[in-house]
Amino acid sequence: MKAMSDLCWVYQQNSAVTVRSTNLPIERQTTALEEATQHIDLVRKEREYYRSVLKEAATLLGGLFTDPVTGLYSPPLSRPLAELDIMAHNSFDYAQQVQFPSNPLQPGPMYFLTARKCGIFGVCCEAILQQVNFLVDKTFLTGKGANAVNSMLHYYLEHHGVHSAIGHLNADNCAGQSKNNPMIWYLLWRVLTGLKKRISLSFLPAGHTKFSPDWCFGVLKQRCRSVVGSLHDLVEVVERSTSVKKAQVVGTLEGECIVKSYDWTGHLAPFFKKVKAIKTIHHFVMDCPAMCKVTMRKTSDDPDVREQLLREPTVILSTH
Repeated sequence: MKAMSDLCWVYQQNSAVTVRSTNLPIERQTTALEEATQHIDLVRKEREYYRSVLKEAATLLGGLFTDPVTGLYSPPLSRPLAELDIMAHNSFDYAQQVQFPSNPLQPGPMYFLTARKCGIFGVCCEAILQQVNFLVDKTFLTGKGANAVNSMLHYYLEHHGVHSAIGHLNADNCAGQSKNNPMIWYLLWRVLTGLKKRISLSFLPAGHTKFSPDWCFGVLKQRCRSVVGSLHDLVEVVERSTSVKKAQVVGTLEGECIVKSYDWTGHLAPFFKKVKAIKTIHHFVMDCPAMCKVTMRKTSDDPDVREQLLREPTVILSTH
């Protein structure tokens, strides 16, 4: 039997009621079936919206900055994409930590008492078929909180992204780890400081969060079954796993920090307010005309609701 790695609590509750429905009142059975149907319709609708955004981004970017022979993204850009109102789509997520040194044919006990851990954070741009994997060595591992995510996402947008004026981001729902509010603050900061013209952020329904980065992580984990003795070996494994993967080390074994981690939450919290009932909202839009307000929707086809998040609308934030 195939292991279930993406479990839905709502589905499990409704399934349990359906299985034990023999001794339950007919009203409870009907309610469970209606809730299950509504949840399936919601998941299908959100998945179709996710696919439509991917298709739109691929159509807009297709052929603009790709190699005519290989068909793959080939920087530097032939035209400054920031001057064009073209949307670039990115999905990001964490993978399970890998350990090294590792040898699938280890003949005896390992020399070290414990293996060295390395975190992996991937940002995928489906339109150009490229995923940048941030390799976070144990020395530079600061957790998986909002500051770590925003710092690596900031580095990606500055050094690896296609630098479009409009961006759409997809992530799994990480409300339980209190990442959503600081992430919205960071994206709104990018719009207010002129780094982006418009940014949309969408969260997939909890329990149904399989998307592009997970496919890339699966391919990477298969390649990690080879001999990996150091961080340099892991970089080579990532680069060789597929033609669309790229490795970005957060820090070197010599102690040099490449991707710096900033206290985004502490810096932005005095300027922004938290979104109320954020767990029920799946779509956010930050754009220049709205300035300090964020447009929110619970589902992809719900009416827009705008909320003022900047505590002092007259305050002008800087990029420093």
